[in-house]
Amino acid sequence: MLFASAGLRPARLVVLAYDIGCPRRARGIRRVLDSLHHAKQYSVFEAMLGDAECRGVLAEISACCDFSSDLLAVWWPLDGLRLRWLQGRLTIDARAGEPCREPAALRPNIGNFMSGNLALVVDHAGATLEMGSHDTVVLVHADGRRERVGLRALGSVVLHGDVKLSTGLLQAIAAHGVALTALPVRGRTPAVGFSCMPHRHVALRHAQHLAFADPQRRLELARRAVWAKLEAMAEFARRHAPAGESDLYRAMQAAAAVSDVAALMGVEGAATVKHFAALEALYLRGGPFRFNGRSRQPPRDEPNALMSLAYTLAQGQATQLALHAGLDVQIGFLHALHRDRESLSLDLIEPARAELDDWVHGLLTDRGLLKPAMFSHCDDGAVRLTKEGRGLFYPAWYREGFRIARRPMRRLLAAMLDSLRSCLHSDPAFASAELSA
Repeated sequence: MLFASAGLRPARLVVLAYDIGCPRRARGIRRVLDSLHHAKQYSVFEAMLGDAECRGVLAEISACCDFSSDLLAVWWPLDGLRLRWLQGRLTIDARAGEPCREPAALRPNIGNFMSGNLALVVDHAGATLEMGSHDTVVLVHADGRRERVGLRALGSVVLHGDVKLSTGLLQAIAAHGVALTALPVRGRTPAVGFSCMPHRHVALRHAQHLAFADPQRRLELARRAVWAKLEAMAEFARRHAPAGESDLYRAMQAAAAVSDVAALMGVEGAATVKHFAALEALYLRGGPFRFNGRSRQPPRDEPNALMSLAYTLAQGQATQLALHAGLDVQIGFLHALHRDRESLSLDLIEPARAELDDWVHGLLTDRGLLKPAMFSHCDDGAVRLTKEGRGLFYPAWYREGFRIARRPMRRLLAAMLDSLRSCLHSDPAFASAELSA
């Protein structure tokens, strides 16, 4: 996933040209570029594009190309930089107006636009998201400026505060598998996610429901989540508080001996208290920030504010992973059923929490990316990241944080899927569910 924040940089002149022998692919690119309304020749276009809009257009175009035979060139005349896709890789064709041949080394938060998987963060008061032509999302700023990103280029959308959007856009985003997360600017309103429910893998979801209803199978799957979390906390302790590492391994042994989920959660809760005590001591070693124990809704200090934001974004990832696997995100194994909770998503982020805590500590102390002035203190005691701070946090998240969260979530999800699929083939009740589906 790549990061694209609408309006990240002022719009600049971009020239795009293509040479495609296949009429069908050429028509597809032409439909994308026609909406720019700046054709200079049949296959040459120029436009004033911001960073997000430019990357979205490029990702849309690349989805239409066959780079074994098609040619695509992108030129920034004012910067003297031209990119081309040559011999299976993105290459700088000219620098400062002079021809050259070297691999394109783009900034980490831009990445390779050929991947076609961007994240759009909208953090502008009075902004509106609309459906545009040719499956595009149009961001309309309060001052009337318009930017566009292709739906095929998007992997996720994050909205801060009051952003207007239509039901048609919600339907299109869900149909394209784009995760949408709406975050409140202030107050205790929880974050809200929108995702398309899975339509396939009915037998797998039925096996998930039956596993939840069976106390022993549920305990086995919940234990996997707790073991993964305890292992991650032990790794955190190994790096920062070696004296507490053995306690976490003893907790793993205790988790193996419990007979029900309630006792398992007691073991996990006691270990988490020790982890947060180690985290508090870590912040006391240096830096301008202090962690005063875990607090949420609202967070009471700067580390908690960032941790809550990171957990929320990670939960959106977990939801997409579970849905793409065909599972029901409302049915978890460690977390109980609740009408307003995606319990399976919460299960999946458990092993990622300790790694994200370490990453947040690095942002605040080791790297000093965020300063105390980038946090606001509300009358109710809540601490919030300011818009300036969010402008620094989101590039770091989509450059590093989401990958840190995704690895342990994928491992846990794979283990859960293996267990559920083995039940499908070994247990007559599950096998009959598979046949009937």
